[in-house]
Amino acid sequence: MPLSRVVLALSLFAAPAALSQQQITVKALDARNGHPLKNVTIDIWFEHARGVPRQSTTGADGTAVFTVPEGERTFLAAGEFIADCRGGNVAGKDYIHRNVYSVDEVLMAGTVGTNQCGKATAQPIRGTFTLFLRPLHWWEKLHD
Repeated sequence: MPLSRVVLALSLFAAPAALSQQQITVKALDARNGHPLKNVTIDIWFEHARGVPRQSTTGADGTAVFTVPEGERTFLAAGEFIADCRGGNVAGKDYIHRNVYSVDEVLMAGTVGTNQCGKATAQPIRGTFTLFLRPLHWWEKLHD
């Protein structure tokens, strides 16, 4: 087989992989015990919370997968109707600026958000952003 045909054949197999978009997984864990949280709606905004968030619901393993729009390098993620365990106010930073994460860092090594609601921990997993959450207490539900 001539070399030109080999190169052409290899390029046809490589083309779909090059065109595929990058994806990140958001893993929602219960901050109290580290168990996966299923059926939690996750909101994700790319590039500093512009516009309407993309949404997905976690499965039985506590994960939701998001496609990263081309060229986006940062994101903000949050759970709906559930307590966020990344902590309170930080002097000089608002909620958004405290919780912006690097797409590249998540894709290369994984990122784990802080847990100020319990003792559960997690190790970074390549391609995954781990988010510690907990169910709302009954008195927190009254405020909504």
